[in-house]
Amino acid sequence: MIATVIQENNLVMVESTIPPGTTTMVADRIEKAINFDKAKTICVFGLSYKPNVEDFRNSPSLKLSHILLNRGYTIIGCEPHIHRREIQGIKNFDIEETLGIADFGVIILSHDLFIKKKNIFKRILIYNCTELLF
Repeated sequence: MIATVIQENNLVMVESTIPPGTTTMVADRIEKAINFDKAKTICVFGLSYKPNVEDFRNSPSLKLSHILLNRGYTIIGCEPHIHRREIQGIKNFDIEETLGIADFGVIILSHDLFIKKKNIFKRILIYNCTELLF
């Protein structure tokens, strides 16, 4: 499941994908990566169903967000394709805003905007579920 482990540029590890049914396992790995510190604010980058769309029905990212939220973590989102301040109970911020709020980031989707601004992710500790950004 883990494609590679990189210890530079604040990257914790890279998952090749989040296959259906594995969101709980990914949530477990994120918790371990932040040492179960519930004081940390986690930003999920990419809340839509797939890259570069505004459809969030059946989104694994939202499922992961709600798992972490239910475990007591503060979760925010960054979904540039959905122009709402809140998506299913997750506050949605633009990419620059998140850096002032989040202590830890989870990149779920390879949105074109995230690829274009990939250097911005070097500012916070990241759990990357895509291989396309780094």
